[in-house]
Amino acid sequence: MWLRKKRAADAAPAEASPATGITIMRSPGDPSCDDMFDALQARDWGTARHYLVNAPNAEIFADRLLAAADVEGLETWIDDVIRDEPDATLPLLVKGARYTHWAWEARGGGWAKDVPDHVWPVWFDRLRQAEDALDEVVDREPGNAEAWHWLIVLARARQLPKEELWRRYRALVAADPTNYYGHTQMLEGLKKKWSGSHEAMLEFARTTAQAHPGTHLPVILAMAHWELSHDHDDRWAYMKSVGDEVWAAAYGSLFHPNYKASHFTSHVGNWLALLLMYCGFLEASEECFDMLGDRFVTHMPWAYWGDPVERYNLTQDIVRSNLARHRAQGTVGPKEQRP
Repeated sequence: MWLRKKRAADAAPAEASPATGITIMRSPGDPSCDDMFDALQARDWGTARHYLVNAPNAEIFADRLLAAADVEGLETWIDDVIRDEPDATLPLLVKGARYTHWAWEARGGGWAKDVPDHVWPVWFDRLRQAEDALDEVVDREPGNAEAWHWLIVLARARQLPKEELWRRYRALVAADPTNYYGHTQMLEGLKKKWSGSHEAMLEFARTTAQAHPGTHLPVILAMAHWELSHDHDDRWAYMKSVGDEVWAAAYGSLFHPNYKASHFTSHVGNWLALLLMYCGFLEASEECFDMLGDRFVTHMPWAYWGDPVERYNLTQDIVRSNLARHRAQGTVGPKEQRP
């Protein structure tokens, strides 16, 4: 199977667990992302700009931009760069991403009802500044996919009308039809907890998966079912009941014969390692774990339970121990059908 042949290349770790050897990188497979992050922390824009401008491809650029958004203190000096480079859109893009993260740092990740009243003005002011920066980017560069990705995030954060969310999504796909982060953020924006609905979210996921076989995107159908499982007392039972669609998402993406491994393969592989396990497709889940190994573990989806390394290890142990037991008994579960 292709996963055995296309295991991701080794890369220098960003943060490792001494007890397990598992590494969670800011950008799995891209050690230069950590160098860029360090440069931004040191306020060395010249070096950071070099890494952003010279990203080998759009996926690595997207991850480097995401890492830049997480640099504490960047908001205190990025406006100086914008003034020094008035014709450049990159500093504006970095500002938009950082201010979006900075807004969430003020708000926190909990429910709206738990946010103190004094935080809301800070939240909305930072979101406004992020949007102003990104609006200027797309005014100058209508085809800047990453700017549209972050504007989709902001549409959700500001709870703009769904018509505006869809307008931004259409601009995204015009710029980059298979943009991974943009599609996952569109899925987030359609969730019930963000004033969407289960029906709208699932329809979007199904339509996207059907339209883009052999890419990363069908995995969002499995993600949509994971979101729906939160409404069920027995998550295992729900996930097994939708196993056919989760398998279709796996076969449409990572296991598709035309799928080409790339930088974001680790993101897709981590999600499928978890969700295929919940649906009972243990052999396919094991293949994902074999591909990921110790160096390509991503923060999500494992961080749902706290320590992502701990959950990754636990899930991998469950898969391997159950497969070993079934194989010893000659009772391995239903064979995954691969057309």
